[in-house]
Amino acid sequence: MIDRSYLTGIPSASGIELLNDHYYVIGDNSPFLFELGLNLQIEQRYQIASVDSLENDVIPKSRKKDLEAMCGFIDKVDTVILLLGSGSKSPIRDHAKLIRLKNGVHEIKEYDLFSFYLHAKEEAKLNDETFNLEAAAVLDDRLYLFNRGDNKIIECSLAKFMKYLNGEKDANDIKLKVTKADLPSIKGIEAGFSGAATDQENGRILFTASVENTDNWIDDGQVLGSFIGVIEPEAMSDHYKPLSAEITENGKVLPVKVESIAISSADAGSARCILVTDSDGGESEVIRIKLSIH
Repeated sequence: MIDRSYLTGIPSASGIELLNDHYYVIGDNSPFLFELGLNLQIEQRYQIASVDSLENDVIPKSRKKDLEAMCGFIDKVDTVILLLGSGSKSPIRDHAKLIRLKNGVHEIKEYDLFSFYLHAKEEAKLNDETFNLEAAAVLDDRLYLFNRGDNKIIECSLAKFMKYLNGEKDANDIKLKVTKADLPSIKGIEAGFSGAATDQENGRILFTASVENTDNWIDDGQVLGSFIGVIEPEAMSDHYKPLSAEITENGKVLPVKVESIAISSADAGSARCILVTDSDGGESEVIRIKLSIH
């Protein structure tokens, strides 16, 4: 453990991405995308959803689009942030936001993902109860989506997914690769994917997974702890067991719900990461951690 602090002013942090020396953070019940400096202080915020009918400055659970999965990439000359709804309640959470960052301008567009999510459920053999996307990552020209229910990794061509968003390709024409991951457990409860970030230089994906004592993937439960791990895409096969470790403090499991991860620096044997937590109503927390990879 390196450092823990609070993200003042950001409720229920669900995603973080490092792009062009700025961190971008979303909260699954917030109508804003927050832009932070490297010191993790808010510099700007951008409205990405309606601010009508907020309750205590957040979107009520019954109406939130539940933007949980977040990734960044370069599309031609633009830096792009892709936000994906969890899909856990259709159709309200079957949407994507695409935010282009160019010369200080933020262009935001929204897309309907209903047909793509239906295709993903069928290919991954998931139903409405188990489909719940929590994380996304882009490595080379591949888009990886991490489903918390049943810990399925859904992979496809990023270029073809972008053509689908632009109305140039039918969802069913996108070939999906699905991998079942086996993650570690705490007190007999398997961890579920919660965040992902791409280590482009080393060709791998770092992920987080959390353990809650709940009987479904929508309702919150007692948080038992979280894990951080490494996925080597070339090694993935069914029942893939990625290298992972519990997140601890002073030798004890830290009972926090880590929601997302960004990589501040990495080499072959280690990575410095920024983790954000969702306290389900309290202040979001940020954790700086150094991960040894061997």
